[in-house]
Amino acid sequence: MTDVPILTADDFPDVFQALHGLPPFPWQARLARQVVETGRWPAALALPTGSGKTAALDIALFHLAAEAGRGAERRAPVRIAFVVDRRLIVDAAFERAETIRAALARADESGCDALTRMAAALRRLAGENGPALVVQALRGGLPREGDWARTPAQPTILCSTVDQVGSRLLFRGYGVSDSMKPVHAGLLGSDCLLLLDEAHLAAPFAQTLDWVARYRSPPWCDRDPAPWQVVTLTATPRGSADSAPPFGLTDDDRTTETLARRLDAPKPAALRLLTTPAHGPDHAAALATAATKVLDRHRPRTLAVVVNRVALARAVFERVRAAHGDSGETDGEPPRATVILLTGRVRERDREALLSRHRDRLLSGATDDPDAPPLIVVATQTIEAGADFDLDALVTQIAPLDALRQRFGRLNRTGRPIPAPAVIVAAKAEVGKRADDPVYGDRLRATWDWLAAVAAKPARRKDEPVVDVGLSAMASLLDGVDTAPLCSIAPDAPILRPADVTLLTWTAPVPAVDPAIPLFLHGPDSGPADVQIVWRADLTPDSLSEARAILSLVPPHAGETLAVPLWAARRWLRRQADAAEAADVEGIRTPDEDRDRGGGRPAFRWAGAESDRTGLIHPNQIRPGDILVVPAAYGGGDAFGWAPDSDAPVEDVGDAQPPHRRAVRRLHPALFAEEPERWAGLAPLVRESDDLDPADRLAGLAAHDIDLGPDADLVLRIEGYDGAVLRARRRPRTAAAAVTEDDASGSLTGDGIPLDRHGADVAAMARAFAAAAGLAPDRAADVALAARLHDEGKRDDRFQCWLRGGDRLAALLDDGRPLAKSSRPMAPAVARRAHAAAGLPPGWRHEAQSVVRALDDPRLAGARDPALVLWLIGTHHGHGRPLFPHADPREDAHRRGPHCLDFAYDGRDWPQLFEALKQRYGPWELARMEAIVRLADHRASEAEETPP
Repeated sequence: MTDVPILTADDFPDVFQALHGLPPFPWQARLARQVVETGRWPAALALPTGSGKTAALDIALFHLAAEAGRGAERRAPVRIAFVVDRRLIVDAAFERAETIRAALARADESGCDALTRMAAALRRLAGENGPALVVQALRGGLPREGDWARTPAQPTILCSTVDQVGSRLLFRGYGVSDSMKPVHAGLLGSDCLLLLDEAHLAAPFAQTLDWVARYRSPPWCDRDPAPWQVVTLTATPRGSADSAPPFGLTDDDRTTETLARRLDAPKPAALRLLTTPAHGPDHAAALATAATKVLDRHRPRTLAVVVNRVALARAVFERVRAAHGDSGETDGEPPRATVILLTGRVRERDREALLSRHRDRLLSGATDDPDAPPLIVVATQTIEAGADFDLDALVTQIAPLDALRQRFGRLNRTGRPIPAPAVIVAAKAEVGKRADDPVYGDRLRATWDWLAAVAAKPARRKDEPVVDVGLSAMASLLDGVDTAPLCSIAPDAPILRPADVTLLTWTAPVPAVDPAIPLFLHGPDSGPADVQIVWRADLTPDSLSEARAILSLVPPHAGETLAVPLWAARRWLRRQADAAEAADVEGIRTPDEDRDRGGGRPAFRWAGAESDRTGLIHPNQIRPGDILVVPAAYGGGDAFGWAPDSDAPVEDVGDAQPPHRRAVRRLHPALFAEEPERWAGLAPLVRESDDLDPADRLAGLAAHDIDLGPDADLVLRIEGYDGAVLRARRRPRTAAAAVTEDDASGSLTGDGIPLDRHGADVAAMARAFAAAAGLAPDRAADVALAARLHDEGKRDDRFQCWLRGGDRLAALLDDGRPLAKSSRPMAPAVARRAHAAAGLPPGWRHEAQSVVRALDDPRLAGARDPALVLWLIGTHHGHGRPLFPHADPREDAHRRGPHCLDFAYDGRDWPQLFEALKQRYGPWELARMEAIVRLADHRASEAEETPP
């Protein structure tokens, strides 16, 4: 990689200008120079809201490009994870990352030499045909969801939440299948930079990250690991007295015209105390009235009402809609205002549709149609971080001081010359002496008391006290003030002990006694992880028990999931009250609940087609991180998100598959309920009949505008399903797909790839990946050898028979020409029958047999670390960490496999080998090397596919 273009810190201003059309702030250029010249980031960035701190992404990526040619000496991580402890609404980091990605993709047309060199350097890391940058928002994990890193050295920016990144880092990715858990952990726990935004919201996770950093390095392992660092970004740092000073603004920054305008903009907020009960109908009415008064008096173009609970937000939203004629109840009169509801409890598809209609009025720098009615946004805490809103006015429920400052960061964000009026509303019960909020404890009262003490006293008794919550004004008020008692409670995470790390790294199987992940992410009072709900119209309560077959063909995808607390899902399925009483804060403590209570509507838990956890469950069986598929007829949601009191059917968006999956279209009467005449024409085409051949069926469907191309396949026989599925035979060749997890998905492709060719292809790919990922040459050679031998267990005559559909004669005739991939595709039911016909025992794993064969291979003796080679072979499908489901009565008693208690290599059994390798390399670096082999396997398989 010696020909990688050279970049220096002097190039950063030109790159920034080319990316964004304006020069960097002084602090941005200063930080870029510091990082590039030292190779390290400061531990903390203390930057106020609106100062452009998401430019940390630009700096991190520029640093990576500057070091792309250093090989094993590279200090800049290839993956950058921007983490926010809020569900993303308009994620400024994601938007910025997309801007960077698009600019790099067309760098050659930019006219900026520095940007062109940066893109070329990043593409060298990505590998052949790889993009300069991949950008991904990680939301609810799903089994076999698309890769967010096609190669182990692909420059990548991830934007996600503490729950999603933290659970993956700790080998327990929420919603991620057990076999994929080590891949996610390895890619996030090694060669990754974590930018923890608004770190004061995620203190427990920051503490856990400190422990992870310790266990990655000597003396907890024998070798220095790949680059990895955590940087906290916050306007209110809470470092200890002995911690290094954070990186922050200087006088040069504060005198910059753009920043000075943002910092000095006044934001007068009136303090309003209510006598109404908190969180009830009167509270919602009072907040709605406050919004109406601000609208009538100041005529803002955009106004936000921000509250602390989803249920209260929904109640305020309904009242504001009714008051301003946006609920369809005005006899044809145009609405006086447009009203929308924004919470984190909404499906990705619905959120994107909602925001796409209003982003031109909400985002910083947006333009507004002067003839359009005012826009009122009712929201929860979800807009406190990651939302690049620039609002004209604000009404907010009382919150801790740090949360209020975040909310006011969305008010006149760019310092426009407008009045920017605001109201802070508190009910007496929220700020009384005995107030103890489930989310914020006593901090509401403490903050209210402090605000009342510093507020300017009104000239007239009937007027309300006013506090200037502008950035500079608030900084002056807080000078010398201990803010800890006024800010959100920051609990301490439990110590992540070595024993915890040992248990967490056991992913196959996950131990029955398992550390509680929420404690390490959110502290000791945290509740369990959210669950994800998916609505499908073609499922009914009666057919739900047989949903596995249809979900295997059309599995849930991230765009159709809605995250809710576990307790809320249980209450909703039981039709209990208060299922909407959830905040938009991850990991808050769970309200009192009878967890053992029976009854309620069933749901179908989806954990992957092959998982034992997939199946019908009842509310008391729901577990943290579950993906629940329910009939659309259950209700519970609408275009604005979680609505547990609604009985209206929820729109089914299951066919809107993401780009990396094959296109599908379900043909079921429930999905054509509003088009009965169209279904009448389709019904004969999806019924089992010998009168129509496949071509005639496809032609008939195309005549009804249902066409997925000439290579489509119509699946008619689906167990327990009163319909059919039209699907493309292959997924898009340019899209990433999940790493193969099982023998069926990895071997029954129908491509007929010879075993020797496949082994050579994967070895070449793994060697290139290992070099790009910065592995030393001797370790890269070991990784390549493991890749070369990984599928040798497929030489078993029974496996070869299976690849030929269970045809023993075909396998005998082809003896001497072993395959890695089947010569014909097989549906799941056909594959199961062929597996039995071939004589393979249930649970048989070819990778366990690959380890046995590698022990007798003379090439193993030439490895620098033969134990590592064996480990990477045995775990290349995610099993064997450290136990295998494999069993084989035909096994040679003198050559025991890694699944056996009496397996021995160098005096160690398989679990002991695991512990020795973790001590040698560290848990996360070992997992990264596993990911390198698995990614090489998949990319080589992808390249071997015959064109459709």
